[in-house]
Amino acid sequence: MHERIRVHAAWLAALLSLALACGSEETPTGVGSRPMNASEPVAEVGDLSLGSPPVIDRLEISPEEVVVGREIRVIAEASDPDGGPIRFEFVWTRNGEEVQRSSRPAVTFYELEKSDSVALEAIATDGRNQSSPVRLRARVGNRKPTLTKLEIEPPSDLRAGMKVTATPYAEDPDNDRLSFEYSWRVNGVEKGTERSFDTTGLRRGDELLLRVKALDGETTSSPHEVAVKLGNTPPTIRSAGEKPVAGLYRHQFVGDDIDGDRNLRFFLEKGPTGMTMDAITGMLSWKPEGATAGRHDVVVGVRDSNGDGSTFSFAVNVANETQPAGESPPAAQAP
Repeated sequence: MHERIRVHAAWLAALLSLALACGSEETPTGVGSRPMNASEPVAEVGDLSLGSPPVIDRLEISPEEVVVGREIRVIAEASDPDGGPIRFEFVWTRNGEEVQRSSRPAVTFYELEKSDSVALEAIATDGRNQSSPVRLRARVGNRKPTLTKLEIEPPSDLRAGMKVTATPYAEDPDNDRLSFEYSWRVNGVEKGTERSFDTTGLRRGDELLLRVKALDGETTSSPHEVAVKLGNTPPTIRSAGEKPVAGLYRHQFVGDDIDGDRNLRFFLEKGPTGMTMDAITGMLSWKPEGATAGRHDVVVGVRDSNGDGSTFSFAVNVANETQPAGESPPAAQAP
């Protein structure tokens, strides 16, 4: 009897020990520290409903204008409420068509028109959730024109008194309408801004510099320059009238030099026997005694210190009485 009571007691102690052990187990929990309710479904690993999605806080591109052949960098920042690592995906489109989809924060366009629409869409992900997409439009930048060649007319042997005209050649990658900016400088001082320039008033040795730029309405090309030094302009000779004295034929000539050369020298190139010309004063003299009656051709000229000169032609008629009757030369130089 006592033996049976001890067995029952041991059996009851074992049951009591088992009950106490079960009552000491922790209650299972789900996300966070919230106790798990028996009526709630157990979340599986990889369920995208877990946590909060990242948020894109900043999206920019540098430089702000998209230009053909130039790399565009993306500046993107995002935050994740769960503190997890964030990865970006960038999608570039041109006129609505996808050009590049990549995690690389850079792109280079090799074909663009100024009228194209370029857009960027960015999405941030933490591996479980994705952010809402953030979009921005990029402005297609203007490409500056290129001045390819610059010519002037006349191209050489430029002398004072001539009109010089510029002819520029340029290209524009955006096919923009181009205009040109001109700057004429004489010995470093700006003298004109038109396509043509009159060199009247300049002298031998003056330096003429032409600088031209092409403009497309937004930007300008690099300048092209043409520099020339004015050459010598020959002096001209003209009649100042006949001045006969007692049977002596005399005719005064004067020289004009646009370069301001004062060391002019006159000369007789052709004339009847006995005719002379003063090299300094330009006085032509002739005593026609014994000269053959009729027409006598005369050519006179003038030279400057550079050795360049011009000539003047006319005729002197001798009557039978040996009294010369000169044909007064015109005021302008003969061709």
